[in-house]
Amino acid sequence: MRLADTHPESIILLGAEAHAPEIEYGWIEPGRMIVDAAPTQIHRVSRFWEKPSKAQARRLLRAGCLWNTFVAIGRAGAFMDLLTSQIPEVVHRISDSPNEGNLDTAYEEARAVDFSREILAPRADRLLVLRDAASGWPDLGNLSRVVDTLVRNRIERDWLNEMAALQASLHLTC
Repeated sequence: MRLADTHPESIILLGAEAHAPEIEYGWIEPGRMIVDAAPTQIHRVSRFWEKPSKAQARRLLRAGCLWNTFVAIGRAGAFMDLLTSQIPEVVHRISDSPNEGNLDTAYEEARAVDFSREILAPRADRLLVLRDAASGWPDLGNLSRVVDTLVRNRIERDWLNEMAALQASLHLTC
């Protein structure tokens, strides 16, 4: 939070150390380091890559890029400025609706927004990244990742072994 106060115009993303060329994640390409106070490293973001191709993910992994954990820290004003700069019609529709007494309708009628693709990726100039090398962050968004995480951490039960075998057989047939 102190960094958010020091850089009030920026959004600070938590970037996890990547260990595979994952195509279902957003990737963060760190730029110039602005804080190097072990164990904390903060970089400017050179580029934000949302769900790259397999070939691009391999290049990003080799280049030391980070996975986006979707943990973002910043001052409310920084978030509002960023949202307003990228999706002004959505922000204005929702922010005007409480005065008009129809907030539910405003949310129902607002278009869906891909936060990573529409907000973060085009505005890397407003992003900083905090390198997370210690947590071993996993995205548990699907069964395969849950099983992989449990196996990698040696959390194995009978049901897990059955799931791992099922997963292996599914990969063989695909």
